[in-house]
Amino acid sequence: MNKFITLILGLILIVAVFMIVSYYIASNSALVISMETNEKTKAELKGVKQETDSYSGENSPHYDWKNIITEPVLILLGKCEAPDGKGGINLNAYNPKDIDNKEKFGPFQFDKDTFYGAAEKFNLENPNISSSTQQVILTKKLISKHEWWRWGCWFKLFPR
Repeated sequence: MNKFITLILGLILIVAVFMIVSYYIASNSALVISMETNEKTKAELKGVKQETDSYSGENSPHYDWKNIITEPVLILLGKCEAPDGKGGINLNAYNPKDIDNKEKFGPFQFDKDTFYGAAEKFNLENPNISSSTQQVILTKKLISKHEWWRWGCWFKLFPR
């Protein structure tokens, strides 16, 4: 009888934990972005407050990085490439001369050639290097094509 009660309590606990975790994941789910598409990729979220971008001087959408960069591997990469000094990601990071002597922009430190080349490769609609959302999209697409090596931080995060 005690084994039966223990079994029932264990099953109730498992179901309760599963329900709590499912609720948490659903309420904090990632922005789903198709990795493969033949049509132009729409890259901006609608209804977002506009602010002046720190390095372009133009109005651009303002996001909290937690709303657009939700995958753990992208969070690690963003925190390594563009740390904000408080444990987060600086979406407006700017490096005038990176280790390859190129000017780098945004949370994933794209140079202009890489960003606009990837935007063309993946048919990104209206590419803008100062768009954090577009940087997330292109980072995910490049990683999906095994081009993770484009970011030097991979070697810091996962030394061989």
